[in-house]
Amino acid sequence: MKPDKSLNDGHGNEMALAELRRSLSCVDLACPGLDLYGHSTRVGDLATGLGRAMGLGERDAQLLGEAACFHDVGKLFIPVSTLGKPGPLAFDERSLIESHCDLGYNALANETGAFAEMARNIARLHHERYDGKGYPGRLGGTDIPFEARIVAVADVYDALRSVRSYKAQQSHEDTVGQIVKECRGDPGGFDPLVMEAFLDTQADIRAIWDRAMLSRIAATMKGCRERTG
Repeated sequence: MKPDKSLNDGHGNEMALAELRRSLSCVDLACPGLDLYGHSTRVGDLATGLGRAMGLGERDAQLLGEAACFHDVGKLFIPVSTLGKPGPLAFDERSLIESHCDLGYNALANETGAFAEMARNIARLHHERYDGKGYPGRLGGTDIPFEARIVAVADVYDALRSVRSYKAQQSHEDTVGQIVKECRGDPGGFDPLVMEAFLDTQADIRAIWDRAMLSRIAATMKGCRERTG
């Protein structure tokens, strides 16, 4: 499957985008348990892999991955106490968390070019579901942009595999099983063509995640040595 339009375009205001990425990284330095930057970069790597599996050329797959790194940028504007809450969220806290989609879109609103448009689409729409039961706009099917349909799977895969304040880490096998369960029904929660690519290349997806996590651990250890040395 090909994307709805070419993704091969400039990066808009690169300085502003770089500043947002630095902000995500700073949150992780201040609150390592949130894993906001780590999660964002792993989702970017996974989206690149899924993009290749969906037929994107290497340049377009890389651009998709770079744009996917901004999918949770809206969480920069949500209190850390809410993002890292270990127990169940109250209704107003859940609503606040869900607002990160619109907040992320707004953070990227002034950037220009096709890359920025793609990043905005991903930031706002990566929690939409193919069956129309997602948020914030309850879009369904191909009304959800191609890039957001890919990132939706990458995001859930990493979220399930990662440790969070409110949940334990899941294995690759359990994660795949849970994602497949979300596809029950006609339609299911994820784009069936994205799911086909995901399942066909799940060994590659697992390897991408493992490499990204090992790289993250190595970077954390290096930072600790530098701070204590």
